[in-house]
Amino acid sequence: MKKIMLLALLVLSTQIACLSEHQAIPQNKNPNQDTGPADISDDEDQEDEKNEILSYNKDILPIIKNRCSLCHNEGSNLPFWENYETVFNSKELVKRRVFIVQDMPRFNATEMTLEERDLVATWIDQGALK
Repeated sequence: MKKIMLLALLVLSTQIACLSEHQAIPQNKNPNQDTGPADISDDEDQEDEKNEILSYNKDILPIIKNRCSLCHNEGSNLPFWENYETVFNSKELVKRRVFIVQDMPRFNATEMTLEERDLVATWIDQGALK
């Protein structure tokens, strides 16, 4: 009987964890904020950002310095992402780990936002310009 109860508890906790993961409130959104015209302009701003041509030096390097360089620095055995050529040569790996799988930064230790992840992916999709 104890085994059945433990199994039921395990299944229930897994379902709750999955539900809460899929229903998480997006970062930088106030759950008490009234949705209205302000949200429409936010969507338009995001579309404008996606249409803007991004560059490594202006848009991506600041993200790398704030979110990646804690581990990916010149003193480590990891790729040094502050070097444009290093990022460019690994851009598909970077996109997969940062945007698709989202396992970098590891455990999101530097709290990379979804917006920053989207910028990195958009930059790569645009051709990863310097």
